[in-house]
Amino acid sequence: PMQRRVEFVLICACGAVWTIDWGSLPHLAKLDGVAGASDESLRLLRAGWGLVVAFSALQCGFLGELFPRPRVVCIGMVIMGAGVAVCASATTFRTLAAGRLGGAAGAGLVWPFLSSLLAEKSAQARRGSAFGWLLFSGIAGKAAIKFAASKWFNATWGGCAAWRLGLSGVSALSLAIGLLVICGVEEPRASYIAARRSTHSLASVIAEDLPKVRRLFGYKSFALAILETFPATAPQALLPVFAHWLRLPWFTPHE
Repeated sequence: PMQRRVEFVLICACGAVWTIDWGSLPHLAKLDGVAGASDESLRLLRAGWGLVVAFSALQCGFLGELFPRPRVVCIGMVIMGAGVAVCASATTFRTLAAGRLGGAAGAGLVWPFLSSLLAEKSAQARRGSAFGWLLFSGIAGKAAIKFAASKWFNATWGGCAAWRLGLSGVSALSLAIGLLVICGVEEPRASYIAARRSTHSLASVIAEDLPKVRRLFGYKSFALAILETFPATAPQALLPVFAHWLRLPWFTPHE
């Protein structure tokens, strides 16, 4: 159906923008016009972003019991876009860090709900290809931002640094797609969520579901899936940092 196709495109677009946001700042070696934005401080900021995203993502299981997932995804995309906008206009590293970490709180709400929506809206026989397209859209977006950052890093357009214009574009795209998601993606569990909201508060949901979260770690398959994420994500997390370090001593941004 056309509705499912629209929802699939919007979910993949969200995944692409999320990955672009993830890869936007770490690949900027030196931010012209931002006082105190050294290489070391940017690396620490990247680590802080990951911690905030992880903590924010932990809340999704509770929020999904009471709020429609497309609405939470929209809120997360808006917060993420607002954080990128703050980064685009930052003149000090403190402002840059505030925008980046604030946006991370919204970014953590997006990916878990995108995955659950895609799983529920995809036919069982096509679920693997659906997640493949989601991953492809994210990687393609990240590749695009890496190419743009390396090609136009030191450029100035209309008297404004290219990296500021690029982040402004990411911010606008995040806000636009977030609003499209809440308009174009339906919540398949709307009746269940409405019933839960009439009888439960967020505090009661946390108190009820927290013991279930603890019991999850008793399942060997779940614990194994958690452990597998470390070797799976280490290469894509470490190799870009290594390449970034390698470029600093011997190459200029133009080279």
